[in-house]
Parts: sequence; C-alpha cells; structure tokens
Amino acid sequence: MQNSHYSHIAFADESNWNKGQFRSIALVTAEAENARNFHMDIRDILKSRNRTEFKWQKVNSSDGVVLAKYYFEHLPFIRVDVLIWDIYDSRRKNLPGRDDKSDFARMYYHLLYNVLKSRWPNSARWLICADKQKEVDWLTLENCLDWKKWIEEEALQFKFSGALSLGEFYNIYEIRQVSSEQYALVQLADLFAGLGAYSHTTFNKYINWEIEHGEQVNLKLTNNSTTPQDMPSKNDLDRFKIIEYVYTESKRNRFQLSFRKSKGFKTNNPENPLNFWFYTPQHPNDRAPVKGY
Repeated sequence: MQNSHYSHIAFADESNWNKGQFRSIALVTAEAENARNFHMDIRDILKSRNRTEFKWQKVNSSDGVVLAKYYFEHLPFIRVDVLIWDIYDSRRKNLPGRDDKSDFARMYYHLLYNVLKSRWPNSARWLICADKQKEVDWLTLENCLDWKKWIEEEALQFKFSGALSLGEFYNIYEIRQVSSEQYALVQLADLFAGLGAYSHTTFNKYINWEIEHGEQVNLKLTNNSTTPQDMPSKNDLDRFKIIEYVYTESKRNRFQLSFRKSKGFKTNNPENPLNFWFYTPQHPNDRAPVKGY
C-alpha cells in the first residue's frame, strides 16, 4: 500500500445496495503511511482471534466491538464516512423502471466527491480501494465524477485557464477493486457500512431491546407493540451491542451523533471523523435513474 504516487488511501464497501429499504456505502480514509500501519494492526488482531476476515454478515458482538474500538483508539488519524439512503424516499419510491445499479453508482459518487473534496486537504493524492463488486456500474460512476468536474470548471473558468483531467481534478491516482480479505481496512468499511443501514432498518427492535434492559427512552419513538417481527434474533443481539458501543464512544468523543431522533445513526456535524450521512433528495426533480435512460 505504500507508494510515492499517492499520499492518501480510501477503502470502500457497501451494505444492502440492492435489497431492503435502507442501503449504505462506507469510506474509510487515512494518510497512506498510517493506512499501512492500520492494515498490519488489524491483520494482527485477526490472527489473534483466529479469523481470516471480519464480515458484517457474520459478525458477532466481540469481533465487532474489537474492530470499532480499534477505530476509536486511532483517532484523529483515520476517518469514516457512511452514506445511507432510503429507497422509499421521493427520489426512488414508485419510480417505474428504477435502475438501482446506476443509482448505487451515483451514491458512490456523492460519497467520494464529498470526502475527497471537503474532508481532506486539496493536496491529497488518492488511491481508492473498493471491495470487489461485480454489480457496481463503474462507467456510471466515472461519468458522474467527470460531470461534476465539468460543472466545477464552468464555475471556475474565470479563475484559471486550461481544462483539468478527471484524475487531476479529484487528485485520484487510481480506483482499484480489491479483496476485503487482503485489504484489512475494507473490513472496517464493511463494519460501518453495515451499521449505517442496519441502525435504520432495525431501529424499533433496538429501542425495544433498550427498554427491556432498563434504558430510559421516549416510548413515542417505538411502535408500542411487540410482534414476532420485532423480536430480536441472536444476530440482532450481537449487532445491538456493537451499536451500543459505537454510540457510547461517539458521545464520549463528542461526535454529535444522533440515533433516536433520526431513527438510526446520523451525524449532525459532518466534520467529525465519524460521519453517518443520510442522503435526502436535493430538490423536487431529484429522481433516481431509470433503466434504458
């Protein structure tokens, strides 16, 4: 991972991009040298726990908390940004022929643009390492990045002369598809992407679980009923403990992370190094792409 051609690395993974109501993408970013050290540390943690890989789909509370704890212990040299979207919002609901594959690429673009252009110095030179995903529409993603570059150039045309290439504008050295088993920080992205979508999907279950454990919460935030669908599974109980740990540590670090009011993780100040960003339609005509368009 150490290379003179880039100064920073971003590791990306997704959760439920093509199923369920809530979907998410996470981006873990750090300076290249720090990322190399973090990678080695996480590989050592895996080895000590007799694991080859941490995966959200198979996570237990112990592994998830250990990985999240590692993140909090290495602030401020690492940041995590998670973009979450709801397919029942006005951008997507009841849209005939909705193209989730292209929409996912656009959400990828929004996350990359936001983090690369707003959360790190403009001088950063990026290697993007994304978990191998056959369904990602990489052409759509590159077109989105290129289109935003063109808009920015139009706005800046009186400030400089000469067009910027895609790589120059975003300062991207390479977008590389990688194996999460070989790139340990992709596993951290997988954990937080999973937390992002899951915290909204199972909000009522989590609140009911808190009530049963004596947590004082506003009962108006729950559905005030316990159906079989609301009963947590063993997998839910493991994940609830990870949510509880991340929320508690975020409060301790004053990250301004909302949970109850937003019915799932949402960061109120995106400058914080843990940023759960819930995408909302930007205007009445903000619609997801449709197939064949």
